[in-house]
Amino acid sequence: AYDERIEQEYSRWKRFGEQLVLIVWDIDDFKKINDQYGHASGDKALKVMAGKLKESLRETDFIGRYGGEEFVVLLVGTGSEGAEQVAEKMRQAVERTVLKANDQEIRMTISGGLSMFRVGDAPADVFERADQALYKPKREGKKRLITA
Repeated sequence: AYDERIEQEYSRWKRFGEQLVLIVWDIDDFKKINDQYGHASGDKALKVMAGKLKESLRETDFIGRYGGEEFVVLLVGTGSEGAEQVAEKMRQAVERTVLKANDQEIRMTISGGLSMFRVGDAPADVFERADQALYKPKREGKKRLITA
């Protein structure tokens, strides 16, 4: 679904020049959730996270699981300031969520990288910038979004 949608939005962006933002989200310490609470709880965490992220999006935006515990978001017609506000709302929504597993509470946080499409970019360029930006909060304490 992501491959199809990114090609559509990329073509639209090239033709009309409307702003387009890509965000890569990753659940912090996801392996701990799987190891400590089991894979069923990990699956539940992925579903809940996807739902929380989607709540902050408009109908024209896109969210998809990219692999493992990574999700990709496309914000159509949104500039960097608006995208950062939406992303922060998404991040906080996940952080406020409490899951139950084996009578214990699971709290999740996420880290993200955000990149705007720029003249001359291919989708892979934008994804690479966002993905690289994601690693900065991962190395420096997590629970943040970095714009590339």
